[in-house]
Amino acid sequence: SLQISLPEDEIENIKLKSSIPDDNISDHPLAKALEKELKSYGEEHYVSPEGYKFSIEPTESDQNILKVKTHAEKIDENNYYAGSWRGEWTIKIQSEYDAQLEGSVHIHVYCHENCNVQMETIKTFKEKNLEQKCDLAESIKNQ
Repeated sequence: SLQISLPEDEIENIKLKSSIPDDNISDHPLAKALEKELKSYGEEHYVSPEGYKFSIEPTESDQNILKVKTHAEKIDENNYYAGSWRGEWTIKIQSEYDAQLEGSVHIHVYCHENCNVQMETIKTFKEKNLEQKCDLAESIKNQ
């Protein structure tokens, strides 16, 4: 039998990617608008749909708090690099034009041309107030 040993961070990456179900989008109006923006972003930046997934769900305790999970990866064997980008965001909706956004992004990049170089970082974003007189979903996507 064949056994494959993966580094712990790759196991976590696989777990997160598989934890994002397909088409798991809340019925909240902002979730539907954000879904459109995130789909557009994925189509613009990723060649294959398998390289980008997201989910948007309300919390169990409050339908006006949305949890957004994103996972993106690019693998380019011809140029000897691979990378993944995972995000977890909380959106606290106050009104149609007012929300707070906070979250974190985990980036892991791997280059293997003539050597083996990896970079991994986690960036946390403190709560930011988004007051928009236009499209709140687009504003969230652009953060």
